[in-house]
Amino acid sequence: MSSTNRTANYQLPQFVNTDKPTWLGDVNSAMANIDTNLKSVSDTATNALDTANAAATAGDLNNVQADVTSLQSAVSSIQDDLQKIRVYDGEYITGTLAGNATHTVTVTLPSNAQTVLAVIPFGYDPSANWSTMAVFDTARADGTVRLRTVGSTNQYYSIKYKVIYTVA
Repeated sequence: MSSTNRTANYQLPQFVNTDKPTWLGDVNSAMANIDTNLKSVSDTATNALDTANAAATAGDLNNVQADVTSLQSAVSSIQDDLQKIRVYDGEYITGTLAGNATHTVTVTLPSNAQTVLAVIPFGYDPSANWSTMAVFDTARADGTVRLRTVGSTNQYYSIKYKVIYTVA
């Protein structure tokens, strides 16, 4: 004899005192019902987890997109700054300079120069006496630089230089 009653949700057997359950009918049927419904719950949980992971991935992609947008803005700003940087090749021919002395000279800069970022000099000693060197050691925005000679002889120099500067 089968069970007299069944559960409301999964129709599992519920017995009363006079019922005589059978293993092959009642128990196997209940176990099959439990197995089917547990599998359904497991599938639903897996689908929910996949959906949650996909949502997290979409959120991550939104964060990545925001980062990319921010980086694009920074790169654009750097490109704008780089477009304002120029290099000028110049030459300054000195009079006779005393050795081991500091001299103030003005280098020629283009009229659109705004700020001098660096002056890179390289000196030439026309007397072929390389005991003296000339170097720029200070540069100002107006193009005025200090020229320092290191050595013991009085000489003149043809000083070539590169000026790295910005324009407005």
